Amino acid sequence: MTPQSMMDSFLCVDGRVTNVEGHKTRLKTAVEAHFGWRRAAELDDIYARLGSGVGPGCRFPRIRVDAERSTWQDRPAPQRQIRQVVAGVAIRDQRQFPGIKGPDIQWLTDTAHEIGTDYFIVDSEGCVLETNTSAVLLIDDEGEFVTCAGHNLPSTTVQWLQLHVRVRAVPLSFPDVVAAVRAGRAVSANALHGFRMLTFSPTPPPSMRGSGRPEGGAPGSDTLTRVSRLNELWLQEATPLS
Repeated sequence: MTPQSMMDSFLCVDGRVTNVEGHKTRLKTAVEAHFGWRRAAELDDIYARLGSGVGPGCRFPRIRVDAERSTWQDRPAPQRQIRQVVAGVAIRDQRQFPGIKGPDIQWLTDTAHEIGTDYFIVDSEGCVLETNTSAVLLIDDEGEFVTCAGHNLPSTTVQWLQLHVRVRAVPLSFPDVVAAVRAGRAVSANALHGFRMLTFSPTPPPSMRGSGRPEGGAPGSDTLTRVSRLNELWLQEATPLS
């Protein structure tokens, strides 16, 4: 099975991106596997053109690749947040290409619109893989980060984090993730926001009322401080997009 298209997107601040090589490698690997090495080789030129073509300030460029061509688009970055609000529901993974960014975007966005906010994706065993937009990290009793083991999108932001701290990948049950969110010990990571505190939406959408959705809890101040410091370093280590 071959995806129709795949993409990459990331925060670019005044022409600088954190872990741009991680982004290049992830996309080129997927493109070569499905569209061939010639299409993958074109991406070096695409990223170089982005370096001179992206506008000043906070931008959120997107690269799109299909079997016929590779294109890019410069876009203003959405407002970054320090919290990611999620519904306390587990959605069974229906993606055809969970390890590639882009092919399943329609299912991801349609489900978010139906629920009314972001949500957790779980595998057939009920283990959390990620949210619809971000990798999931829990903080264990020793203060170390634990991330989800499973077939999910390789996170360039978690990859960056692993250069600085230990991150263990283990199966994470949905009840354990819910408990961590309630305790203020759950964090998400993606290439737009960097790191955010995970918190439950204060009001469940109509379709979820009465379904046993957990009540939200205020996130811990220590975790918010840690998230803020990580984001400062994440932005400081951005390099020119070229």
